Amino acid sequence: TEILEGMKFAVDEFNKLRSDKIGLIIRDTKKDINEILQIKEEFTSLNSLIAILGPIFSNEVRTTLEEFEDYDIPIISPTATDDDLTSLNHLFFQANPSFSVRGKLMAQYVFYVENKRAVSVMNSIEGYSPILAGSFIEEFENLGGKILKKVSFKNDLTDFSDPISKIFSDSLIIEGIYIPLSDNSVTPYILSELVKYGIKIPLYGNQDWFTAKGFETAAEISNNLIFESDYFVDFSSEAYNAFNEQFSSLTGNDVNRNVLYGYDAAKFVLTAYRNSESSRKYLVDKMISGMVSTGLHNNISFDERRVNKFL
Repeated sequence: TEILEGMKFAVDEFNKLRSDKIGLIIRDTKKDINEILQIKEEFTSLNSLIAILGPIFSNEVRTTLEEFEDYDIPIISPTATDDDLTSLNHLFFQANPSFSVRGKLMAQYVFYVENKRAVSVMNSIEGYSPILAGSFIEEFENLGGKILKKVSFKNDLTDFSDPISKIFSDSLIIEGIYIPLSDNSVTPYILSELVKYGIKIPLYGNQDWFTAKGFETAAEISNNLIFESDYFVDFSSEAYNAFNEQFSSLTGNDVNRNVLYGYDAAKFVLTAYRNSESSRKYLVDKMISGMVSTGLHNNISFDERRVNKFL
């Protein structure tokens, strides 16, 4: 509902500046394949439909892409993150970066911004952690960096002495550790073991660190922790506060990250539509042209795989 409110606000904002208005047809999938099939029957009969915003979750996006495969219309999900979704439908656009893009972007950050050239990787063997680790390693080595050690662990591990001792056999030359998680219940054990080693090098991670625990026992280490996240919103920024005031006056609600997922995705589509002829083909051409839409939560511009390259 919050994501939808963001989309509705973007359309309202757009329509205030135009004589020819954009309409929204809103349908609830209810996470049910039968509902998706009914929505498809309705949507395929509407020649004036330009694009589909949604669904929200990766599993229902997957179903939608399979069912809409022979229907020539762009589909844009503001939140889905699975890695293979754009391969299922050549008109699907992923506004929330996939896991492989996140690992790649962190590698670029470590190499270019942090100026590190020799790091190690420690990842879980479960969930999306291997995808993040693999894409990080591939990109970091492509850039010219060196991966000193790669060690893995299970999410039920409580003693990290073995994996961390393997990493610090290179303690004289290691410049950082990338630790993508898929279950942050392990963070107290990781931090505890790092305290024993007196680690003072930077740690890099994914957004599962955002809600991790154990930092209070490892203050010096956590001050050296940098992670990426699509959850972050700068609530103190002037742009956010100005937008929140407008949104609240219209809806009676405050803006949160869910609202901004919807708003930024809809704003991108509407910006592309405004600068193209009013057809699906021209809209798609504009969306794959490399255009950048500046968002409040995240900028959006699609790479060659139609995945957002900003995080």
